Amino acid sequence: MSSERVLRGIARGLAGVAVLGVATGLLLEIALRIAEAAGLVSLPERQTEAHAFYEDRNPHYGVWHPPNATYRATRECYDVAYHSNSVGARDRERSRRSSQPRVVVLGDSFVEGVGVESHDRVSDRLERATGVEHLNFGTAGNFSSVQEWLLYEELASRFDHDRILLFTLPNNDFLENDPDRWWQPDRYRPYLRTAGGGFELFYPTDFETAQKNAAGAWRRSWHDASFIVRLHHWADTRIRVRLAEGATTPFGYVGYVNYDDIDLERLLFSYRKVRDAAGGRELIVVTIPRLNDLLYYEANGELGTLAQRIAQFAAQEANIRYVDLLPGFAADAQERGRRFSDYFLPCDGHWSPEGHAVAARIVLESVGTPTAGPASDVTTSR
Repeated sequence: MSSERVLRGIARGLAGVAVLGVATGLLLEIALRIAEAAGLVSLPERQTEAHAFYEDRNPHYGVWHPPNATYRATRECYDVAYHSNSVGARDRERSRRSSQPRVVVLGDSFVEGVGVESHDRVSDRLERATGVEHLNFGTAGNFSSVQEWLLYEELASRFDHDRILLFTLPNNDFLENDPDRWWQPDRYRPYLRTAGGGFELFYPTDFETAQKNAAGAWRRSWHDASFIVRLHHWADTRIRVRLAEGATTPFGYVGYVNYDDIDLERLLFSYRKVRDAAGGRELIVVTIPRLNDLLYYEANGELGTLAQRIAQFAAQEANIRYVDLLPGFAADAQERGRRFSDYFLPCDGHWSPEGHAVAARIVLESVGTPTAGPASDVTTSR
């Protein structure tokens, strides 16, 4: 047999394999789309790849929204349109100057209100309850306490305000601050790395390179169009997250327990930075328990010493107060016969409207707020 015939045979075989692979992929895509439409499977969004509403666009703190933009977020348990104002915050338009008391609210996807309408969020409920503007600067996209500090310095502090509410999520803030453990090394985002007995800001890639490599329209189109691509991203995310989390509890990763001293020091360092930039204004740090945190607490009757350590830190620092939402959620569930899962969206894990309502009530009862104008009660949805 001549070498030419052998090569033709190999080429035909490779072509057959390619055709079979394409056909198998198409059949799998069709099957997965049918299963998705029937509600049998669902994949969470990876925000920084799914839509330009979440991109690492800011040279200081990374992920943020474009100004005056709209994004429709859909999953099987919600269908919500997000709107950003002229500075990119998912909030109504706010003036820079105000003679009335105002509160800046910092945080991640819980504060932004993933999966709920704006009026259902903790910040909007506090605003209605007190008559005091609560300016929401929260965003999804794995927004850490380091990014909250930098966003406050670069953007939120430019708006007149008298108090800062900073919501922190132990479930991922420890991981998101650590460049050696976080699972998205290709993203443009700030971390704190140890240096000279303290910490220094660290970006794993430079801003210009990140912009060139950012998820463009073609990449988002592929992400939106193909379930297989989304499945790959989901599996890749889960594997990386599990590796980052390391040893966990029977309830999965529990941020109130699964951290070490250097993790906590990073967190407290960022709190000091916000306080120092606040110019004498009060900083109120609020910890958010996720469902796995609450289930761990229910099973063990305790949740480690994180809350006590942050409370001790706040007591020793000027102009910092601390509120842990976990005892309030546990008490509300017991008093009202609620399941912990009622406070979270069933398809997602972020707060449901019920969760936002309970969080707003706990914050108001714990720290009060500057009063201005008529106020109504913070009501828990029933």
